[in-house]
Amino acid sequence: MRKKGVYFLTAKGKAFYAQLIEQGYVAISATKDKKAVSLRGRIQNIHSEKLDEIFEKNPYMQKIYPGDTRAALEVFRVYEAEGEYFNITRIPAVIDQHQCLHCGRCAETCPRGTVRKRGQ
Repeated sequence: MRKKGVYFLTAKGKAFYAQLIEQGYVAISATKDKKAVSLRGRIQNIHSEKLDEIFEKNPYMQKIYPGDTRAALEVFRVYEAEGEYFNITRIPAVIDQHQCLHCGRCAETCPRGTVRKRGQ
């Protein structure tokens, strides 16, 4: 049975890995071409399951983890998740304070320079 979810991997020796194991929850954000995705949810460590599939779909990973170095990686499944999609190219923009992460990215990317961090 194929389980639904979003899959990602990390190396067992990293602090991020230890945090995942301890908390059982993750929040991940990514930005590209002024579009952003945010995902947060519970995680399940599925060890090396789907590792070969991830490497097949992302051939550049073979350069990062050549040969048997991929044995240091473990795969996690994000489930029971919530997420948002942001298009930060639209103007005018209004910051929803209930959704704001206070990361400052809006101030960095504001094309008009009208958004400023507090205290500036």
